[in-house]
Amino acid sequence: MLFTGKVTQQAKGLCAIYWDAAGLAVAYAKRDGDGELHVTRCQFFPDLAETDLQATLNKFVAQHQLKKVPCTWVLPASKHLFLQIESLPVPAHELRQAVAWRIKDLLDFPLADAVIDVLEIPLLGAGQKRKGLYVTVAQQSYLQHSIEIIHKSGLQLQIIDISELALRNIAGLYADEALGLALLALGAQSCEFIISRQQELYFSRRFSLDIADIAASSRGGEFNQRGYDTLALEITRCYDYYRSQLHQNAPQKLILAPTYKLHEQAIAQLQALLDMPVELLKSDKLLTPQLSLDNSQACLFALGGILRDEVNNRETTS
Repeated sequence: MLFTGKVTQQAKGLCAIYWDAAGLAVAYAKRDGDGELHVTRCQFFPDLAETDLQATLNKFVAQHQLKKVPCTWVLPASKHLFLQIESLPVPAHELRQAVAWRIKDLLDFPLADAVIDVLEIPLLGAGQKRKGLYVTVAQQSYLQHSIEIIHKSGLQLQIIDISELALRNIAGLYADEALGLALLALGAQSCEFIISRQQELYFSRRFSLDIADIAASSRGGEFNQRGYDTLALEITRCYDYYRSQLHQNAPQKLILAPTYKLHEQAIAQLQALLDMPVELLKSDKLLTPQLSLDNSQACLFALGGILRDEVNNRETTS
């Protein structure tokens, strides 16, 4: 999380937005009298040119009367680095500077234009004495430009979050998550894979995968075994690292969250290749019944941003 503003009472509900090269996703939720969170709006605007982003967001906010509604903006993977490193033996007030020095050669922009956030992660092994660190790095000039777009729309930006934590929030909806759950978001050209347990993000990795290799509409609808073999190999590598280097047991289940329709054989094939339960993300985990599954897929990260408050509530009451 790169930025937290003053958190206000959510009488007007909560909005979350996410945009990348595929388009703009906006989700809105409000609590009922019992405190239950309900997503009541979820809309995706595909293939937006950057010049159209401001006008589209402005129109959505005005149309649905969302001015001054608290907002979470979820950064896409293409606009931030997310690194896992060992803790550094420095005083707390020197940590950010030490981390900056550690990661400076990984940046494709000047260090002076970097915004760095550092989070502690759980102890990863039985004999480990120091916690690891998650490091998020984004370009300040990009953040400032995007913040201006959000402010001009009338939304009240409170939190800048990242795609990995949005997926963690979604994984937390499953009861299996307490024992370890893997979630794989399948985009058009890349994938984001996480392992979450007890509302903690334990592992995250990104890898490339062409939509043509596994989408139902590819190759005239024929099943592409090679594409699924490649996907299963990448997932297996993640599991191997998680077990051997982080000394954790394998997750109980893998949840797939595609932004496109998979081949009808996809689940059965992956279950056989991975030798573990695999299932598609259920739309009822995210949406009220009147909202469509297609929207929940396209708005995946925005919906994860909405659910951040749910994770915090569960941590507070546990």
